[in-house]
Amino acid sequence: MNKNRLRMLSLLLGCFCIPAAAFATQTCRTLDLHLSSPAERFQVNTDGTVKDELTGLVWKRCSEGQSGDSCEIGAASTFSWGEALALAAASGSGGSKGWRLPAVRELGSLLEYQCTMPAINMKVFPATPAANFWSATPYAGYVNGAWNVNFNDGVHDNSSKNFRLYVRLVRGAVIGGDLK
Repeated sequence: MNKNRLRMLSLLLGCFCIPAAAFATQTCRTLDLHLSSPAERFQVNTDGTVKDELTGLVWKRCSEGQSGDSCEIGAASTFSWGEALALAAASGSGGSKGWRLPAVRELGSLLEYQCTMPAINMKVFPATPAANFWSATPYAGYVNGAWNVNFNDGVHDNSSKNFRLYVRLVRGAVIGGDLK
């Protein structure tokens, strides 16, 4: 194979390795839908946390694997459900312990239904992947399953605990009675 053909093949194959979400641009319907998670509801802190004034929960501003004021450092990482639970238990981010995976209802409280790709307030939670995030809520219909929230479009779903999904940690009292 000559060099030009090899270069062209490399370029073509490289295109298939980049996730589609990397090309997504957030779209919001501001004319006909009300904000479900307005920026005013959240207090963005200098330690990389965000306090939700409605629920009282404190969230990590960045997805796990990211850091910086706008989550511009690093890349969001994926974890199995077991890895995500262990990561939460070991986390001391923001100088605090008590981080955990959110219950599915808590994670869903971050959804911005006015927007898709991702369905979250990007002023408050910048660089959030438009993809599935683990919750701590097991799925009752499947012993090896747990609930997750898809921040592409806001759908709540269940996945095998072996799948690799994104993680956003929370601390504070559990709301909604999802954890037993």
